[in-house]
Amino acid sequence: MIVNPQNGAVKIWWNYGADESWVNGWKFVDGGQIASGVPHANWATLRFPDINGDGRADYVYIGAGGSLKHWMNTGTVGGQDVVFYYQGGIATGGTSDISNLVLADVDGDGRDDYLIWDAQAGLTGFLNQPTRREGVPVYVNQGPAKTLADGITQDPKDIRLADMDGDGKDDYAYIDDNGAIWLWYNRGDADTSMAIDGIRFADIDGDGIEDYVWLHPDTGAPTVFLNKGPNDDDALGWLWNPINNGNPIASGAGPGSTVQFGDIDGDGKDDYLVLDPKTGELHAYLNKGPDDSKAEKWLWDPIGSIATGLGPGANVRFADIDGDGYDDYIFLKSNGGTTIYRNVWETDKPPSSWTPLPEADASGIGQRPEEIDFVDINGDGKADYVWTRARDGAARVWLNNYPNQPTWLEQPEIAGGFGVSGNDVRYAILQNTGRASYVAVDRTNGAISAWLNSCVQLGDPPRPNVVFIGLREMFTGSIWARSWTIFESTTGNTVDVCDDEPKGTFTATTTLANPTFPTDLGEFDVHGAEGCTYSGSRDEPARILSITRCFIAA
Repeated sequence: MIVNPQNGAVKIWWNYGADESWVNGWKFVDGGQIASGVPHANWATLRFPDINGDGRADYVYIGAGGSLKHWMNTGTVGGQDVVFYYQGGIATGGTSDISNLVLADVDGDGRDDYLIWDAQAGLTGFLNQPTRREGVPVYVNQGPAKTLADGITQDPKDIRLADMDGDGKDDYAYIDDNGAIWLWYNRGDADTSMAIDGIRFADIDGDGIEDYVWLHPDTGAPTVFLNKGPNDDDALGWLWNPINNGNPIASGAGPGSTVQFGDIDGDGKDDYLVLDPKTGELHAYLNKGPDDSKAEKWLWDPIGSIATGLGPGANVRFADIDGDGYDDYIFLKSNGGTTIYRNVWETDKPPSSWTPLPEADASGIGQRPEEIDFVDINGDGKADYVWTRARDGAARVWLNNYPNQPTWLEQPEIAGGFGVSGNDVRYAILQNTGRASYVAVDRTNGAISAWLNSCVQLGDPPRPNVVFIGLREMFTGSIWARSWTIFESTTGNTVDVCDDEPKGTFTATTTLANPTFPTDLGEFDVHGAEGCTYSGSRDEPARILSITRCFIAA
C-alpha cells in the first residue's frame, strides 16, 4: 500500500501470497487507487487501524488535538470492492502531539484502542468500546500516564505495539540501534463484555415462542424470562416472567461467549450447547424442563461431547435446515459458505448422529460469518439464510427451498435498517406464528425493540385499540411498489394486516430507494389526535410515541 504524502490518496497492491513465478517469490497485483484522500491528510496524519473489529483496515484522519475522523472500510470478504464510508468524528482528541498517538489493540477485542505515549515510553489511553452505530465507538479513559505501561526510558519512536504471540493482544516491542527486538508480552486482562453479549433468544419451555435469556459472561449461567406476549398491564406492553425468581436456572458450563441454544433431541425445548472456541466441538445439556427438586428449579441432562467440530465455535450455528424438528449443525466458512451436518438423533443410540447434507450447503455471499444467521423468516418450519449488514442493520434473506434445488432463493431486502449496527440485531420468534422477527438490542443494558414478522393481530382473544404499522410490497403491472400501511383494530375484532383491503387502512407512499418510516404518522388520524406518531432518524433507533399501545409489523 502506498499513501500519497500530500493528499492521503491510497494505492493498493493485492497480496496473493507465495508464487515462485513472481520476482522475489511473492505475488502482488496492482489494484489501483482505493481512496482519493481527504483535505489535510498526509502520511503523518493518517492511520489504518481496525476501528470496528471486522478484520479490515479503516481510513482514519488525525486532526487537531488528536481528534479522529473515520472512513469505515466495507466490502466483501477477500474481495477487492473496497468502499470507505464516512462515519464522521469518532474522538475529540487526547493529545496535542499527534506523534505520541498510537492506535493498537491492547485488550484483544479486535478493535484498535486510542493510546498515548509519554516521554519514557509509558502508555495510557482510551479503550475502544462499540456503540449502536457501527464504526463510531466510545473511548473509555484508562486513567493517568503509565496506566497501561510504565515505560522503559526509551524514545517512543523506537517502540512498536504488535501481536507477537498470536493471542489477539498487541505486545510491547523495543527495537534497539542494532535492530534487535526486546519484547514484553501483553498479559493484561480487561472485561470487554457488554450486556448484549449475553443475550440469547431460545424456546426454554417448549411453547413454540422464544424466551429472553441472559448468560453470565464468565460462567455461562442462564437467567431466563419466559415470553408471555402482549399484555396491557405491563409498562412496556409485553410480559416476561422470570424463572426461579430471576436467578439462573443452571450453574453454567463455560464462558457465555461459548454458549448457544438449539433443539437437539426434537422435543420442542431448546437445549444448552457449549462450543469449544477453537475447534467447534459440541457438548450438550438436554433441557428436561421444570424440576422443583433442583436449586435452579430446572433440569438439564449432560450428555457429553456429541460433535467433534469443524472449526472456530463462533462460526457454528444451530438451526433446522430440513424441517424435521431437529436443529442441524452448520459451520460457516470465512465467505459465508456452509458445511451442514444433518441431525439424525435417535433416542436409543449414542448421541452423536450427524450426516453430511451437502445438497443444502450455501456457496457463500462474500460476507463474514458474524453477519449471518439461520432463522425461519416465512414460517415454513425451515431456517432461512439471513445476512444483516453491520454498517446499518439492513437485512437480506435467502429463503430455504430444501429439498428442492437451488436450496437458497435470494429475496429483496427485508429490512432497510433502523439506525442501529447490524451487530446489535437479533432474530427471534416472539409470537406463535413460527416467523422470526427483527429485534434490536441495546448493547449497554439488554433492552429490546422488535419489528414483528406477523400477519395477524397480537393476542388472543382480540385486543381493542391496537395499531399495526406494516410495510406493504407489491407489483402493480411491472412496477415494484412499497407503502407504509396502518391497520387499526376495533373492540372484539381481529385485523389481518396481510389483507389487501383491510378496514381502517391508511398509506404513506415511499420509494424503493428510500423505504424508511415516514417521519410523522400523526396525519393518519388513528384514534384522532392521539394516534401513533413515529419519531426517529438514521442516528436514533425507531420508536413509537403514543398514549395508545402500538406494535410494528415489518
